[in-house]
Amino acid sequence: MCDCHRQASVKPRCGRMVSFSSGGENPHGVRAVTKGQRCAVALWFTLDPVFREVERVQADEVVQQMTRERGADEEVGINPRDEL
Repeated sequence: MCDCHRQASVKPRCGRMVSFSSGGENPHGVRAVTKGQRCAVALWFTLDPVFREVERVQADEVVQQMTRERGADEEVGINPRDEL
């Protein structure tokens, strides 16, 4: 493991987005907004099925039921890693 520290500054631009994990491996911060408006979106991701959203599980069940009712030759595969 490297003890080196890297610092980056990303200038805002229309259509640009920055994403990164926010754990201890990625200390981060923002500078004060002096003109315009700063927008931030906080998202949490996990592949642990214990924490799947109820609505997503229900949607998967509806898709499977519709597939069975239509008598499709091939059942739709529901992948827990699929993103909505």
